[in-house]
This record gives sequence, C-alpha cells and structure tokens, in this order.
Amino acid sequence: DFTWYKANTFNQTFYVPVSASTGYTNKPIQAGNVQNAGIEVALGYTDSYADDKVRFSTNFTVTHNQNKTIQLAEDAMQNGYLDKGTLGISGGPQIRLTEGGTMGDLYTRYRLRQSPNGYIWQNGMGEVVMEDTGEWTKIGSTLPKFHAGWNTSLSYAGVTLNIQFTGRFGGLVVSDTQAMLDRYGVSQVSADARENGGIQIQYNRIVNAQNYYETISTMPGTYYMYDATNVRLSELSLSYDLPKKWFKEKVGLTVGLTGKNLWMIYCKAPFDPEAASSVSSNFYQGVDYFMTPSTRNLGFNVKLSF
Repeated sequence: DFTWYKANTFNQTFYVPVSASTGYTNKPIQAGNVQNAGIEVALGYTDSYADDKVRFSTNFTVTHNQNKTIQLAEDAMQNGYLDKGTLGISGGPQIRLTEGGTMGDLYTRYRLRQSPNGYIWQNGMGEVVMEDTGEWTKIGSTLPKFHAGWNTSLSYAGVTLNIQFTGRFGGLVVSDTQAMLDRYGVSQVSADARENGGIQIQYNRIVNAQNYYETISTMPGTYYMYDATNVRLSELSLSYDLPKKWFKEKVGLTVGLTGKNLWMIYCKAPFDPEAASSVSSNFYQGVDYFMTPSTRNLGFNVKLSF
C-alpha cells in the first residue's frame, strides 16, 4: 500500500509583539501558509497453514513527512523570522519560523569561546567561558526524518501472539535535566570526568570538570542536544480463545495479557524522546526537565462475544 499526501494550512494564529504604550505585550493575528507533504508505505504478508489452524501475518510501515513554512505575515516577522520561544529553560535552543523553513527549526548563538584558530579558549586560570557569537546558527529540527513500524502476529490452536516494534529516526531533543545534574556534579558523566582528572579538549589540554560543566550547563541548547532516534518494543500481547464447546457454542471468551512500551532497544538521548513534559504546549515535546520517566504498562483483558 502506498499513500502520498499534501495539505496546506492557512491563517494560523500567531502572536506578535506590540508597543508597550498600548498596555499589551502582543496581539494575535491569523496569517501564514504551512505545508505538510509526505508518503506512507506499507508492506504486509498474511497466510494460513494446516487448514487454518496456523495463521501468520507480518506488516512493515514507513512514514515520512516534510513540513515547510511557505509564507508568514510580514507584520508577524522580525528581520525575516518569527520567534516561537525557547525550547526548555533559559539558554535552550530557540524555535524560529522562517519562510522556507519548518515548524521545528532550532537555532542557537552561544558556544564555548574559541581562539582565532578555532580551538577552545582558556583564560589564565585554565578555565573555559561561554560566549555570545552574535549570530543565530541553525542546529537542526525537532521534527523526525521518518517513522517505521513492524508488526507480526502468529496464531495456533486459539493462542495468538502479537509483537510490535516502532522506531523514530532523526530530530533533536534537549535534556535540561542532564544539564542540571552535570552542573551540580551529581551525574554519572560528571563523576567519570572527576575520576579522569577533568575534561580533555583538543590535544592534551585538560579542563577542570567543575568549571567545564558549570559553564556549558548554562546553555543547554548548545551542549545538551541529542538525536531523538529510538527503537522500542512498543507492544506485546498474548491471548487465548477458549473453545466455544465449553459454553455450548453460545459464548466466545478470550483472555489475554498485554504489555506496552516494554523495551527501549536503542536510544541516543538520556530520556525517552517521545515523552512530553507539558500537555499544554506542543513545543515542549522532546524537552526533559525533571519529568517522570515514561511508563511501562501491563494489562489483562477479557472479551466476551455472543
């Protein structure tokens, strides 16, 4: 199965700043043209054996969405962009909308100070310092490149086993939690750095671990961005259809066990990139700020059919 789509959303609501003399900080306007286009490809196989006693099916799906900001209102932009705010705490990456960009573009302007030859600069005490480059640089996007899923089902003599794997590939997330733990020296990473005598930068130059982490943790948008790629066992279920003859062919009874989010097979970020730290804002997807870990769910179900 192959699906291609393209959808344009017009007149979205944006907030733009106004003069303080009006008594307000901003005003809402309805403008813009945002386009989403993509494909979804699904490949499946189903078969049965031994007079339908054994049934097998497997399905693989890949989806790719390309988001693009076609047009923004002139009075909504400042110097060619619309600033949607900071992703996470102060010092985090900025979400900026530009014509031709996406709704998830991330920018930063801070980094460790560098010498003219590009090496990390240290002052007379051997310490590193953060600097404002004065220029916003795009570092990536919160949006994934594609999603993939694989589902397999096997049934025999009334017993059915379903296994589902899902994966997200690409996109960036930020961990403010990791930044704070490093800053106060209570993370495993900072402990390892102390054991090693500090942080090695270029060549044989060593930076004190406390100075390094206290410095970079002030700007998590530069040094605490992670690839959101992850693959997991998203669902596993086992069910049994009790023989109808036990109920005089009048009732069908199925009992089963279900587990969701059981195993994170691969994850680059120090937290679950699919978790959201806020239910009130879409722009807090992919931000870890001392949020609770994602949950693993186990359930038992009973189904009756007449």
